[in-house]
Amino acid sequence: MFYSLILVQYGKTHPQIALPTTILLIATLVVSCYNMAGMRHVDTVDIATMIENYFHQGELGRGLDITFIICTISLLVFDIVYFYTHRSTYSVIHPLLLSITLALIAFYQTKLITTLVPDDSLVLLFTARIAYVSLLAQIAYTFIEARRVKEWQDVIKLVTYRLAISLICLNLFVMKRHQAPLLIIMGIQALLLRSVFSSLRNVLNSTTMMMVCHIASMCVYYSFGNSISLASVDFSGSFVGLTDYNQWIVGPVTMLLWRVGPYLFDYLLSVSFIVDFTLPKKEVTSTQIKSVVQQMVVTYATLQFQTQAVYSTVMIFVRGHRNLYTTFAPKLIFTCAWTINVIVASLLWLLPTAWW
Repeated sequence: MFYSLILVQYGKTHPQIALPTTILLIATLVVSCYNMAGMRHVDTVDIATMIENYFHQGELGRGLDITFIICTISLLVFDIVYFYTHRSTYSVIHPLLLSITLALIAFYQTKLITTLVPDDSLVLLFTARIAYVSLLAQIAYTFIEARRVKEWQDVIKLVTYRLAISLICLNLFVMKRHQAPLLIIMGIQALLLRSVFSSLRNVLNSTTMMMVCHIASMCVYYSFGNSISLASVDFSGSFVGLTDYNQWIVGPVTMLLWRVGPYLFDYLLSVSFIVDFTLPKKEVTSTQIKSVVQQMVVTYATLQFQTQAVYSTVMIFVRGHRNLYTTFAPKLIFTCAWTINVIVASLLWLLPTAWW
């Protein structure tokens, strides 16, 4: 709806937004129909189910693996292009680490080792753990390289971009293979949204940008097949690379598994957009960055507290009705947990102001 309003209101005065906004509309329709595991009726078939059924028939058994490999290659190509356009500022180490990480992920997800080794369980376990180490090294190097960057805008853009890439890598690793195209489409949406905001930087204010990213993040959460019900959430990816249950690993991985879209659109892109499009190009101080973070916390907390107020009011009136109470109580718990995640993640952006 927002993209349609943007196109109608600003399409004539800013014709350059027509193409990216139209593609955003189409991509949003595809994403909304891609995976409806948590919201569909019994006989409803979504795009993810159609892809999975199609590639598991006859000679197309490896088609899902090929699709996954294409998605990983496209992510690597995008990072190489990003490095090439910023080669005077950044080093080649991150693309190399990313290529190693994606190669390990593709090796694990496609299970190519099964054609070489009869008992491949230990090899896959070792591959998964090495992939985790490579991903952590990739994230650590991001912050090491960020300390060499002088301008605040460049620091924020570098960190947000690299963390977004790392989140996509993690979810390529732990999610089902048929979700890979959805992750790539989501990344394309982020680039198109940035293009639209860049063209309308003199028209849209920072609050509007944050609200759009927030709404987009909620939509992406449901696009992965999740719902308010915990029964719709796939926990299996949280145990990749583990031989037994470890709550200190399973918990954070589960959170990131659910929140890859919300983190990408809500926190990372909001910070990147606001810093890039609303602050001056040079001589940005830590005080200005803190004001942006404070605005984000206030805006997101207001949006979430409004939702919690509605659910709390409904629960008061339906507390004697068991069926309705069991419907709204999980929603209230969900929004409370979401609010804590939003505020904590926003406050984490205060740390670089004390570091740099």
